[in-house]
Amino acid sequence: MESQRKPLILLADDNRINRLLVISTLKDEPYRIVEVTNGREAVAAALHEVPDLILMDLMMPVVSGVDATRELKSRQETARVPILMLTALNATEDRVRAFDAGATGFLTKPFDRLELTATIRSYINLSLMNQRYTLTAENHVTGLPNRVGFRDRRAHFTKPWLYLVKVDGLSTISQLYGETEYGVPTSAGELPTGGG
Repeated sequence: MESQRKPLILLADDNRINRLLVISTLKDEPYRIVEVTNGREAVAAALHEVPDLILMDLMMPVVSGVDATRELKSRQETARVPILMLTALNATEDRVRAFDAGATGFLTKPFDRLELTATIRSYINLSLMNQRYTLTAENHVTGLPNRVGFRDRRAHFTKPWLYLVKVDGLSTISQLYGETEYGVPTSAGELPTGGG
């Protein structure tokens, strides 16, 4: 039986003690944790192996957490990864900057361990559910391309010539207009007109 992989958390904080606090808080949880000490390393690590959640300090050397978040949200590979900001800064302006950069959530240090654990669990579940429904390019029932598959296929053509459309109430149309040999009226003359 194939074992499921443990969800990956990328922990970006320049303060070693803060990283140790998070790691000790999560020691009994089923997560793999990769540690980095600045925003540049966070971007590189996330692009190397896309995490399920990023815990990002707002203020870090080299590249700040806000700038790293903005960069990660601009990349297709990491745009959907939730980013939870952990910081000692509590001003409204700091929160607004983080959210404007693409942060998904915000916890202020010192954090409550139970709240941190519950918040991380919630974001991990959201991330895994998001992956389950967006990474497939086909509808699991019909086998037809979904939005992701359609967008991927459309990207290869500069002038697509065929679009698949969803038609609600197809049976109603069939009942109103009848069917021909191929299931649709063959000419405009076969369509009913006017009042009913």
